[in-house]
Amino acid sequence: MKKFIPYFLIFVLTFSLLGAYQSAQASVDVWQQLAPKAQKVDSSLQAILDNSAPGDMLTVIVTLDKQADLSQVNGADRAARLQGVIQALQATANGTQGRLTGLLNTYRSQGLVDSFTPLWVFNGFSVTATVEVINT
Repeated sequence: MKKFIPYFLIFVLTFSLLGAYQSAQASVDVWQQLAPKAQKVDSSLQAILDNSAPGDMLTVIVTLDKQADLSQVNGADRAARLQGVIQALQATANGTQGRLTGLLNTYRSQGLVDSFTPLWVFNGFSVTATVEVINT
């Protein structure tokens, strides 16, 4: 029994440190997701934006960079895999859309956004907003 205790303590310490590393790594991953990236606008939309008057409202589809990794979804049968896909898509959307939802709500209170709909199927939004907000 005395030989068992040191091995058990080493085992517990190793997994405790590994858990702290994974938590720190998760924090870095979230920070990288929130870091601003280069603006990516379709060229035909950019032409419309360039020719629109300030204050004009347009409806656009916004696709977020972070998308669900569906290659990791497993299941015993088709129904289980489908449920896993839905859960993965919704979890990705729930984990990444909050910041933009808050920003869009702020713009809506200022009259710059007419409406927006969060979409989990591809992790994005349908947004009806002024040209300035869309450019932002």
